[in-house]
Amino acid sequence: KGAPGAVRALLAAVPPGYDDACARHMARGRRVLALASRPLTAGEGALSREQAECRLTLAGLLVLDCPLKPDSAGVVAEIADGGIQTVVITGYAMLTAAEVARQVRIVPRGAEAYGLAAAAGGGD
Repeated sequence: KGAPGAVRALLAAVPPGYDDACARHMARGRRVLALASRPLTAGEGALSREQAECRLTLAGLLVLDCPLKPDSAGVVAEIADGGIQTVVITGYAMLTAAEVARQVRIVPRGAEAYGLAAAAGGGD
């Protein structure tokens, strides 16, 4: 199980509509986990994680609807009224984060969201 993008890379074949289904749910602010597996044979012996997590078959998507608390937008508005700029920083799916930000009015509906990716070999 894992983020749809991470599991996608481990699938033997990506089912039609996979990306659209994931994006549709994330754009509604839902959390999406992809579930996949593959049979192991008795003769395979001890496997590294990389060996075990390859050529997987999608079992399905786990979609979690985590509604915001009713006062969330009001609290964010109070913070903004106090002159404090609010931003969203997340390691989670950008579409989900953008929709949650819209729901609490950190960004207006219809605004574009941008993501930053770490450069390969980056850090520090």
